[in-house]
Amino acid sequence: MKLKNNYLNAISFAGLSLAILSNGLNAQDIEEVGKFVGDFRARLETADQDGRESSEAFTLRSRVGFESVDLNGIKFFIEGEDVRALDEDDYNPYPVAGKTVIADPVGTELNRAQISYSENGFTGIVGRQRIILDNARFVGNVGWRQNEQTYDAFTLKYADTESGLTGFYGYIDKVQRIFGDDAPALAMREFKSDSHLFNGSLLLESGVKLGAYAYLLDFSNSHPNSTDTYGFNVSGVSEVEDGFDFTYHAEYAVQNDAGEISPSYNTDYLHLILGTSYEGFTFKGGYEVLGSDNGVGFKTPLATLHAFNGWADAFLGTPGAGLEDLYFSVGTNVDKVALTAVYHNFSADKGGTDFGSEIDVLAVLPVNKQLKFIAKAAFYQGGGGIPGSDKLWLEADFTF
Repeated sequence: MKLKNNYLNAISFAGLSLAILSNGLNAQDIEEVGKFVGDFRARLETADQDGRESSEAFTLRSRVGFESVDLNGIKFFIEGEDVRALDEDDYNPYPVAGKTVIADPVGTELNRAQISYSENGFTGIVGRQRIILDNARFVGNVGWRQNEQTYDAFTLKYADTESGLTGFYGYIDKVQRIFGDDAPALAMREFKSDSHLFNGSLLLESGVKLGAYAYLLDFSNSHPNSTDTYGFNVSGVSEVEDGFDFTYHAEYAVQNDAGEISPSYNTDYLHLILGTSYEGFTFKGGYEVLGSDNGVGFKTPLATLHAFNGWADAFLGTPGAGLEDLYFSVGTNVDKVALTAVYHNFSADKGGTDFGSEIDVLAVLPVNKQLKFIAKAAFYQGGGGIPGSDKLWLEADFTF
């Protein structure tokens, strides 16, 4: 009965969304006041971790939003999100004891609700919003999971295309985390925040991009994640000879606790990336280090973590001894299908403990601008006390 009800709930939400689009207003009326946007993501995920029972989840994520027309620089946006599972008893949506975690709890929530004002390169946004800074290594929306991470915040952005200068300031009052309103602990559901984000970049005429940031995080209900992080990065493309060039990215940051935990710590972060393309293939190599001090590893509590250190998500929290990740990737296209393979080798930053290795593979087939199919897998060979795991995803995405 539960499986049937979950299935009907998902169909009902999707059907209601489409009904609004097709029957609520005629197309001309809608265009006069704004537009509907949204997406539907159906996903089958299997996860098997050493020492736990395997999990399997078939979920449907539905999002529908409405954006108003520009009213003298002012825009309104609201978006709902619903996640349903055919049988939620077949998997564990929370990082607690039991089956292998698939972090896609069912639920319906207000995903975003914001007011924005734009003028002369400045944009201010107030309300529940999506924030993604740089490559989302420190601040992101955890976009891979079905329930997106959003922020109750005030943000101010500046962009000047002529000078190549950008700036960002954000004040975060609350972080709406991916585990939803029914998570067993408050800190899983949300971070109560008094945090400040600063980020800026300058694109030089040579094509080199310089960036700097300061993320001052203060969470009253998650003191261990309260940190001060300061960093800078350099990225660009360099031509070696005609028809051959390489991309590069170098980033360094320092982090200390915000005075809320004991023992206190002060550690650093390093990320170096070098890539190139040759005869239809793209190659990339990287070396990422999350340091350690006093037995505490470098923290990135607001990051889109799935995009880093392997898709098996073995390192969502940095080990106390820190983490070194040496990785290589190759990508190509076969007809319309984009193929990617990645290899990771993990070890501790302090002590050199072998944390194992991982192989990730990905295939993406875009059918058109609205529809694409994804097949993805991760195979992590554990080490240093971190359990191995295998994960598989089959997914269909539809966007309107």
